[in-house]
Amino acid sequence: MLRPRLEAAEREMGRRSVLASMLAGVLAAALHLGESTDAAMAVLADRLDVIERAGFSDSLLLAYRVLVEVGIRNGDERRALDALQSLHEIGVARASRGCRWQASSARLESMLLAQGSRRPPTSSPACARCGRRSSSRSSGHS
Repeated sequence: MLRPRLEAAEREMGRRSVLASMLAGVLAAALHLGESTDAAMAVLADRLDVIERAGFSDSLLLAYRVLVEVGIRNGDERRALDALQSLHEIGVARASRGCRWQASSARLESMLLAQGSRRPPTSSPACARCGRRSSSRSSGHS
């Protein structure tokens, strides 16, 4: 369902248009979840700067999650940590608590997974509630 919409946006507005880039972030996450890592990275190629500059938080977080998880999966911890640092900096620049929280929790999760922990603390119900509260505050809801 997403791929035809992305292709239409690319045809009508260009590959690096804001709409095509936002759809690319979501499609990359879906492809990555379906174990199509190479396809996910190809969809994000040459679009990350557009997603960073003009993107909505959800597309931005999904795109960066793909980058981080691909880095971890490929054993490239430096790449994963660089992506998390970039996400944190974007959160600071946008004054987005949600981006900063996601970057910090994902960094902790990746470090724990690298040390062999089976269940990262961010998968606990308490952390999930904390993330929802943080996200709702950053979007202006209480």
